[in-house]
Amino acid sequence: MNHLELIEKIIRKLSNAGFMGLAQEISEAQASASFGSELIMKVSHCLLKIKNGRKDVYSTISSEVEELIDYANSIGIYPK
Repeated sequence: MNHLELIEKIIRKLSNAGFMGLAQEISEAQASASFGSELIMKVSHCLLKIKNGRKDVYSTISSEVEELIDYANSIGIYPK
């Protein structure tokens, strides 16, 4: 699955689980990115905040988040 499909899947899973605010936050980060690496950085940053602060939410999207972070790392992007 490519990074765009992963991001859409994460947004969909968050929406379906009732985390509309977080899904909207990621959608806004996605929409505000001008190019691919910026998209990965912005979305990954949002997802890492979820991973570190919202374990209940993270459990819903953990495999997709890890796949996106692995992809980012593989192309030399190390989101913080």
